[in-house]
Amino acid sequence: MKMLFLGTLYPHEREQEFMQKSRMFDFPGNALQWSLIEGFGQLVDLQIVTAPSSLRYQGLKCAGSTFSHNDGVTTDYSVDFIDIRVLKQLISARNISKIIDNQYYDVIFIYSINANLLRPAYQYKKKHPNVKIVEIITDLPMLMSSSTSIIYRTLKRMEVIADTKYMKAVDGFILLAPEMKNKLPIENKPWIQVEGIFNPKDKVKDSISKAEGKVVLYTGNLDARYGIMDLLNAFSLTADPSYRLWICGSGDSVEAIHNCEKRDNRIRFLGFVPRCEALKLQKQATLLVNPRHSNEEYTKYSFPSKTMEYMASGTPTLMSRLKSLPDDYIPHLLFFDDENVEGMSKKLDEILSKPSDLLAKFGNQAAEFIMNSKTSIHQVKRIVDFIEKL
Repeated sequence: MKMLFLGTLYPHEREQEFMQKSRMFDFPGNALQWSLIEGFGQLVDLQIVTAPSSLRYQGLKCAGSTFSHNDGVTTDYSVDFIDIRVLKQLISARNISKIIDNQYYDVIFIYSINANLLRPAYQYKKKHPNVKIVEIITDLPMLMSSSTSIIYRTLKRMEVIADTKYMKAVDGFILLAPEMKNKLPIENKPWIQVEGIFNPKDKVKDSISKAEGKVVLYTGNLDARYGIMDLLNAFSLTADPSYRLWICGSGDSVEAIHNCEKRDNRIRFLGFVPRCEALKLQKQATLLVNPRHSNEEYTKYSFPSKTMEYMASGTPTLMSRLKSLPDDYIPHLLFFDDENVEGMSKKLDEILSKPSDLLAKFGNQAAEFIMNSKTSIHQVKRIVDFIEKL
């Protein structure tokens, strides 16, 4: 099976460039795509063509390049584009088509809902009707922004119309959450849920000791809509002076977090840290928390990638019972009984008062669950089996 992977990932050798020159670096999306490639690379003949995620790339013009995901055996492509929303879509779609039009693929695998990826696949299928097109839907863009800009919303509506047209060529869907099917033009086409993938290469191999005291850690997006302020307020209600709360990331709550830090000396804001550093901090902590609430509409249509990342660290994970959570995760997670500030605080006290050896045992069992059933090879094997049946 020869597969074309159309994505938005960053070639490894250009990651620092995009971090420095773009206002946005898609850490979760990049990690998921490389995890997919880790699995596909062991199961199919794979080529990658990517239009990397970016936002106002410095100088606006981003040069194309070649790279290889398998030590030079295959030539992969990162296409050039001008980083202005509409122009990027048009130019990158054209450049993708130039690369793929004269090649043959059995399968085109598309990462998420991106018109600049869908359009070349749609056009390719017109010439090669036997090609199977499979798309993984990681989120629903129309639900993932709170922007009130009329221009933004107009462009978004135009994109949805284009996406709907191009998705008619898709033969099968990979969904991170089952509820997504009710918001997409899937109709009666086959789909499976693959909620995420953990890349074993991301597991910290070093022996890292737990930090002194009882440390609660949150790493990730610090926008208020993800519940970060509720976590801070809940922690402040706990009274034990040995407790610590570490916060890492960036978002619209940074100023409010600094204010909490000033009022409670148990709170430390570490700012934005590289992912490798975040993974080490997760192993040092006593408890990892994801404070997003289950009653938020968007939680029905997404699966937070940090759930797998947290669990793989071997540190217990506390979160809400999100509607997108598959049943097999439930025995390996801790849940808030009440998602208000008082209920969250009570649960923090309850867990942090448990003996360290019990918490370590629970965390290690969760890590084993991830490594035994949710790694690249396990999850991608399910996807390949699904594709072969289309």
